[in-house]
Amino acid sequence: MTGYGRDWPLASLLVSSGEMVKSCTIIVTDANKLTSKIHDRMPVILSQFEPWLAGTGGVDVLRPAPEHMLQMWPVSRKVTELVTTMIQSS
Repeated sequence: MTGYGRDWPLASLLVSSGEMVKSCTIIVTDANKLTSKIHDRMPVILSQFEPWLAGTGGVDVLRPAPEHMLQMWPVSRKVTELVTTMIQSS
C-alpha cells in the first residue's frame, strides 16, 4: 500500500483457491498509545516484512506500531463530509 509518496508495509493476507480473485485484507491489532486517542484498533505496520512474506514471522509481528513510527495531526471535518458525499453519490 502506498501513501504520501512512500510505501506502507501493512500486514495483509492472500488466500488462493485456484481461481483469480482480486482481494485485500488488512490485519488490525490493538491501538498503540498514540492512535488509542481516536480508535481502539490500528492496522499492523510491519517493521520487518521479510519474515512475514517468508511465512516465518508468525503472530509475533502482529503488534501495535511504536509511537515514533507515526504522526498525527488534525484534519478538517470537511474531509469526512466530502468522503461521505462521494460514497452516497456512487
